[in-house]
Amino acid sequence: MADQNPYRWHILLSLGFFLGITMVFFAVATRPEKKIEIETVETPELTTPTVSFIDPQVGAEAPIITIVEFADFTCEACVEASTNLARLLNTYPDEVRIVWKDFPNESKSPEATPAAVAARCAAEQNAFWQYHDELFLRQNQLGSDTYTAIAEALGLNTRTFESCVASSDTLPRVRKDFEEGLALKITATPTLFINGERYVGAVSYEDLSALVKAAR
Repeated sequence: MADQNPYRWHILLSLGFFLGITMVFFAVATRPEKKIEIETVETPELTTPTVSFIDPQVGAEAPIITIVEFADFTCEACVEASTNLARLLNTYPDEVRIVWKDFPNESKSPEATPAAVAARCAAEQNAFWQYHDELFLRQNQLGSDTYTAIAEALGLNTRTFESCVASSDTLPRVRKDFEEGLALKITATPTLFINGERYVGAVSYEDLSALVKAAR
């Protein structure tokens, strides 16, 4: 007997097709969202700082006192620390060695890292400590013009210096020090490690001198 409704199968097929499509969209819509996790790399904790040839150093070749200073060129207390350490080095040139480590506080000053980068660029021309002293003397004037002016005053090759600063060639060294400071749980500058023992803040010249005498 002939089908009384020749369009019935077309209707059923269409309904089946749309039902299938609906089920696919439902399955996609209700599928659990894949969670994207950002890997966190933890800095291993340290108890004493490292010292290598890339760290700016000054003083005795065979010291009885080694002072590793984590500091920031925009830190006011670091100016006092620098003055006391320079005086100590002048008094005990054959007994004291000072090692510099960058720990710029970017939240305090936008010039913390640029100043550190500039000093390391000066180090490329063997003028780190002279540049270091000038940065502290001009702490209230830090900026690109000052960095170039100091380089000129010290007789550096300004084209090489400015290229180094512009490209941040020395930033990895600054960051390396900063990460080491984090691993050492440093929270303030200056932080000094005197023969491995930690001192936070600007230690007075008298106390520094007493430490040298006690180490003899």
